Amino acid sequence: MDDTSGQMQMKNEPALWNTSREIQVAQRWVPLESFSQRFLGLMGKKSIPQDTAFWINPCPSIHTFFMLSDIDVIFLDRDMKVLKTVKRMTPWRVEGLFSKASSVVEGASGLIANGQVQVGDQLKVL
Repeated sequence: MDDTSGQMQMKNEPALWNTSREIQVAQRWVPLESFSQRFLGLMGKKSIPQDTAFWINPCPSIHTFFMLSDIDVIFLDRDMKVLKTVKRMTPWRVEGLFSKASSVVEGASGLIANGQVQVGDQLKVL
């Protein structure tokens, strides 16, 4: 286990970091890369773990149709630089159309604030 950030994390379990601010954004990094994983995303989930970031790749835009709770959304370029953030995106919305984003990170509301994520920040999976 590693406690360098003050948070316990199992080795070999990837986490999302904001390297611009040297702070962990999420303890768990879950890539959603297959068509079915990207299509379903977080639809129908009653709760979203606070410590988890879901990475949808490729993905320039998202919707929150059939979602049961608000989410935080981070749009990233190919190098995982933050292009746009959306806090507390409510169900039944569309975001990022015509975006230059190549992927998106979704998580429970509070993910952006907890990781102090701002446009221009560099994120990294460690």
